[in-house]
Amino acid sequence: MIYSALSLSSTGVGSHNMHLSYIFSGLVEIPSYFLIPAAIDWLGRKPSVMVCHLILAFSLLSMYLFDHEADPEIFLIIWLIAKFAVASAFMLCFVYGAELFPTNCSYGIYLFFKYLFYALCSFICTILTTILPETKENDSVPRSQQQSLA
Repeated sequence: MIYSALSLSSTGVGSHNMHLSYIFSGLVEIPSYFLIPAAIDWLGRKPSVMVCHLILAFSLLSMYLFDHEADPEIFLIIWLIAKFAVASAFMLCFVYGAELFPTNCSYGIYLFFKYLFYALCSFICTILTTILPETKENDSVPRSQQQSLA
């Protein structure tokens, strides 16, 4: 949830250039792909998850207490630390969660039902997406935060 929230807000932080902020948002995740496997080997899974969540909590608290209009560059740096921490925690959840709750559905009839269930979920998502409006070349859809608030 926090990962999605930070990703969705990526174009409105720090720099006045929303494209540059979005690029930074993606680039800050790349180090986590290299550092987290090393952290897992060095600290272990549980401490790595705890450290990532602690860094994320302090970063988000700093963002709440910090005036982002006074110094947007400092705010962007804090936001990028938060995005790095949440991307790391998100990646760790896959590793740690798979080990905490191992599931073996790779044989016999279970394999058939697993893919049938995934197909059903995908089909339901397809049907539900038809309810949503098309945003391509639609001038009534807000393109910025200011337009959304107006």
